[in-house]
Amino acid sequence: MKTYKLLAQPHQNSLQSTQLSNCLQIMSVVRTRLQVLHELSIISSQDINIKGIRDILSNVL
Repeated sequence: MKTYKLLAQPHQNSLQSTQLSNCLQIMSVVRTRLQVLHELSIISSQDINIKGIRDILSNVL
């Protein structure tokens, strides 16, 4: 895991902090989408009917 050193200038810190925050938000969205895809792959492998898939999706989303 990489660690990031923030520079001493305050404006640089706030810029990097914003970029890091944006990156973490994007990673969170990607993780959520991967979880949904994973749930769907489990569902499809178990041959659950369409109504069951709709019910599960409404719970996830």
